[in-house]
Amino acid sequence: MATCRITVVEKATQNDPYNWWSAAIRSGESKAESVKDMVDKVLTRLGEGDSIDRLTLIGHGSPGNLSMGDGKGHEAGKHIGIGNQDEWLDDLDRLKGRFSAGALLTLRGCSTGKGQEGRELIELLHEELGIKVRAPTGPTTPLWIFGRWAEAPQS
Repeated sequence: MATCRITVVEKATQNDPYNWWSAAIRSGESKAESVKDMVDKVLTRLGEGDSIDRLTLIGHGSPGNLSMGDGKGHEAGKHIGIGNQDEWLDDLDRLKGRFSAGALLTLRGCSTGKGQEGRELIELLHEELGIKVRAPTGPTTPLWIFGRWAEAPQS
């Protein structure tokens, strides 16, 4: 039984330098085309009895939203966000019970944690998964975030 650190990057297109560079500088990451695909890949990475210590999801973001396979579009099933929970919550629920004590979910997308929508999203994920969740309040690059981390529960 091991604890795992898993990174999933929104599948990059040739014209998407943010996600391409994010994937290029991280070894062992998975690439996801949708929220369901992301959860499937996370579960595939876990052995029997393994738990998740750190899960980092990287994609394009906006306040209260992180894309998993749709970039800056609005295709159903390809965003984790406030207002479309019916499209992704059942998929994320499959991860319940797979996190270790003290686990952290990081939503790494521009401004995902910003404002009321950002706060609602990280609080919803914290309540649903029972783990600490954080997301940046400002722009991100593959190496840095600008702004601060919004967290639930608050530190």
